[in-house]
Amino acid sequence: MFMCVLILLAMQGTVKEASTKLGNWWKEVTEMQTEVKKFQTEANDKAVDELVHLERVKDLLVELKKQVPVEQPPKHWTYTGEEGPEHWAELDPAFKTCGTLSPHVRAVFLCGVI
Repeated sequence: MFMCVLILLAMQGTVKEASTKLGNWWKEVTEMQTEVKKFQTEANDKAVDELVHLERVKDLLVELKKQVPVEQPPKHWTYTGEEGPEHWAELDPAFKTCGTLSPHVRAVFLCGVI
């Protein structure tokens, strides 16, 4: 019986030490969980800030796009009718030279192109 008491006393010391270690580990785990939550919150805040910044950049690009003139395709022309050589100078300012050339020259050279 005396031996059992000694073993129990020895075990109590081991149990007490284990309990202390377990308490310390639990405290460390709790601190780590707090740090992880803090990191997640900071990361989420940074991600939201980046999204807001990107949205502002997108809005600025949309505004800039509105301000840049869009290049118009060249006007359609033909060799006859309302878009024929007699009207080339009226179709596009780039064709204004065509109005000063004789009809034979206009038909051979595309004014403002060559």
